[in-house]
Amino acid sequence: MKNKDVDQSKLMTLNTNQTVTGYKQFIQPIQADQFIKTGGTDNQILLANGDTSDIGDFLPKYCPHAMGQLIIEPSNTILDQYIRIMKNKNNWDSFVLTGCNADPTDRDGLWKMGSTSSQFRIQKQQDSAYDLKGLIIGFDCASLKFNNQLVAPLPIEYATKQTLDQAKPKFSGSSYNIPLNAIMYITKQATTPVVWLNPIPIDCFIDPDGLIKIKSIRSDKSPNGDRMAQYPR
Repeated sequence: MKNKDVDQSKLMTLNTNQTVTGYKQFIQPIQADQFIKTGGTDNQILLANGDTSDIGDFLPKYCPHAMGQLIIEPSNTILDQYIRIMKNKNNWDSFVLTGCNADPTDRDGLWKMGSTSSQFRIQKQQDSAYDLKGLIIGFDCASLKFNNQLVAPLPIEYATKQTLDQAKPKFSGSSYNIPLNAIMYITKQATTPVVWLNPIPIDCFIDPDGLIKIKSIRSDKSPNGDRMAQYPR
């Protein structure tokens, strides 16, 4: 066949740049240094069916079993230096398990860290159904418990001397009485010619607002020993 009898513009050649506008099907593997999609961007992945997908959409979504080490390198801003784990919309829980076993379904001995709708917890996976075990931080970051024992703020110990941070501590529940014994001393003066050194019973209680209320019963007697009056102070 002579060159003058063939329209070479309709043939594919090996050493010239050409644009193929028709549909071509290859039944053998195609090898190339690179495949470039017209109008494509550097954050897209070319799929087998010819479509493209954003790299963020292509990342695994459903509990992959990965091997090795995962390294997160943040950018120059301080807003993305973390790993975000969204909350479950059904119960608002969000947890991370550490110390995983070779079998992903085996959760024996794992440590569980994360938050519920009302607190942040660090506890063993097998204890996750119990509120009495592990380290628990209140949602408002105002309380800390370990195995259901209040660690912060420090509880008031009635048997030891403590200094409270606030002058008026808060209590919950109904008020109750604390029996105390004390001695009140009255100095003799011209207007009150009585020296009173007897022990006085004191009725003391702390109400739920943290107010300490003290009430004493005093009896005054006449010179002949008769009781004149009894009233609270």
